[in-house]
Amino acid sequence: MLPRGSRSFQIIIDGIIKEHARSKQEEFKIWGDKSPSTILFLKYIYRVYPKSKFIFLIRDGRDVVNSFCKGEEEIFGDISSVENASYNWKTGLKNWHWLKKRANPENLMEVRYEDLVNRPESEIRGILGFLGLKVEKGILNYENVVKKRSLLKNPHHMGLELPIHNKNIGKWKTELSKQQLDTTMKIIESELKKYGYF
Repeated sequence: MLPRGSRSFQIIIDGIIKEHARSKQEEFKIWGDKSPSTILFLKYIYRVYPKSKFIFLIRDGRDVVNSFCKGEEEIFGDISSVENASYNWKTGLKNWHWLKKRANPENLMEVRYEDLVNRPESEIRGILGFLGLKVEKGILNYENVVKKRSLLKNPHHMGLELPIHNKNIGKWKTELSKQQLDTTMKIIESELKKYGYF
């Protein structure tokens, strides 16, 4: 049992992460979470980890909506609808702006998905520099590591076996129907303009 003065939510979470790593015979200097849904809980995460570094990956909302719709309800639940996916993307931006008003600017980094897949090496170097990590040989060959992960059993994640590519940029142009696009634009058009996507 932890001493009374050490009983904080952060210490408990850190302990769970460290124990999980030990069980997998893995070591780490820092740890992070990259779940897309994390953006929806920033207010709570920031309360527990106010000194953490946050990286916000923004992508054209129309491509995000298209991706959620293709994943269907079986994978994404309610977010697989055009309207819910659009509001989900918009909420993510709103939460990021909430964080930007409160966190130390030196602990925040914004990355565009389109830049990441078009210039992966320079973008990844920038991210590693922001995190204070060294660039290791083979850092871009992540597909050789991801093949060991169980998440590849999910059809929606099969693309993770491929090297970084930009083939998913602009898929909304041919895959969203006019009605789907109209619904999406009514909800997120102003945010798309703000970020230079429209």
